[in-house]
Amino acid sequence: MISNNGIVYIWEIDGEDIIKPGHIKTVNLKSLKRRKTELESALNQTNSGKKRTLNLLAAVVSSNPAVQDKDLNNQFFVDEILNGNKTNRRPYFTKGEVASEYKSKSIKAVKYINYLRKQKFIATSLDDVERILKMPIPDYDDWGFEKFLIPDSSGTLEEFLGNNKIKEIEPDTDGDYYTPSYVIDLAKKVMGDIDLDPASSKRAQSGDDQQQKGVGAKKFFDYYDNGLNKEWEGRIFLNPPFGQWPQWCSKVIAEIDSKRVKELFMIVPDWAISNQTFFDTDFLYRMYFCLLRSRVQYWGKKNFTDAAAWKTIFFYYVPNGDKFKQEMADFGVVYDPPTKIKTASKSIKTYSSLDLVKLEEFL
Repeated sequence: MISNNGIVYIWEIDGEDIIKPGHIKTVNLKSLKRRKTELESALNQTNSGKKRTLNLLAAVVSSNPAVQDKDLNNQFFVDEILNGNKTNRRPYFTKGEVASEYKSKSIKAVKYINYLRKQKFIATSLDDVERILKMPIPDYDDWGFEKFLIPDSSGTLEEFLGNNKIKEIEPDTDGDYYTPSYVIDLAKKVMGDIDLDPASSKRAQSGDDQQQKGVGAKKFFDYYDNGLNKEWEGRIFLNPPFGQWPQWCSKVIAEIDSKRVKELFMIVPDWAISNQTFFDTDFLYRMYFCLLRSRVQYWGKKNFTDAAAWKTIFFYYVPNGDKFKQEMADFGVVYDPPTKIKTASKSIKTYSSLDLVKLEEFL
């Protein structure tokens, strides 16, 4: 399948209040550098001997670069709808176009660019581009121009740029299930503290300012950090995206094998253990686990009021197994890591301490 992905960019002419938005239809640093060279060559052919260079203000990987670049050129820089009246049009860059697709900055443009530069999924220099190429492609709604169709601001440029309302967005979806406080407390009782939460968000870390407190890990990776591509270290708490269970299952084993992970407390839905990855990676045979008697009531954007439709399993690796069993005893049935019995012809996977009948009843 041919990818439609590309990079949408905004360049600035060095030393001048002039910018150039555009796009390339490939996703690599080499192509972006080539475009910079092409643009600079064209600029300097028409500039009366003065050499101009371009600095990258913002670049983002896009699933539809040609359309989104067109939005920037044809709609963001001209207020398409002002007070519902399409005939009342005015430029965002009040000095007008300097050349085709080159435009002078305005207060609004500066605000938009500064907003972009605060986002993790935006590269703010050529040296920063490789970092965003490893991230998931952001939703256009998170960086598109539409939310900035606002009236001109009064006050000086300095006051405008100091506006505290310009913040990093928080990736969030209706499908997020945040961990309730009592589970966080259990994990900390077992491990002492949490060094890293590799599948998290600012909201999950800080809580909801009401009944649920956050994870409070010393470090966390969010959606754009993509913990699947990072190294983990120390005491890990993990409530992974359940829809990506096979990837996270394999990642857990890889990090344990690396010897960087000292302890791990992980939340898994009951249906996940039917996935073949669960057995192929020997995940189960590394872990203590607890089959919870009650269904967990998660919290999140949907303001969940009922317990989850599935049952939950807590997994723990590995040094303080006795502590895990002690803390989990009031919440469910706790098991030691199962064992594998090897024969001359093959490895037969069996449970040494788990009654399969009970497991089937649990599921």
